Amino acid sequence: MPTQAPNGPAAEFVFSAIKVTVWANESEDGQVRYSTYVSRSYCLPPEQRQDEKDNGWRKTHSLRSEDLLEVSNALIQAHAKIAELRAADRQARKEAKKKEVGR
Repeated sequence: MPTQAPNGPAAEFVFSAIKVTVWANESEDGQVRYSTYVSRSYCLPPEQRQDEKDNGWRKTHSLRSEDLLEVSNALIQAHAKIAELRAADRQARKEAKKKEVGR
């Protein structure tokens, strides 16, 4: 079973305009697979906005060269978090098996 809130990300890492989101997805066989989603936020100038209610903020997956160090830092943290989540998942599976055997 994934170790995060239902329907929410397992973790998020934000560096300046860069955001890396980690998602846990449970497969049919009960295994948890982790995936990452990288995005960059940016703001449109007022003349390019659709209307008065448009605050101009957008997300893209296109990265600039100056974003790469922040992306790499966020991905390193995401990698470490996924390792931590996998360890917690393994521990939870072990405990569940012990409870099954003890019945």
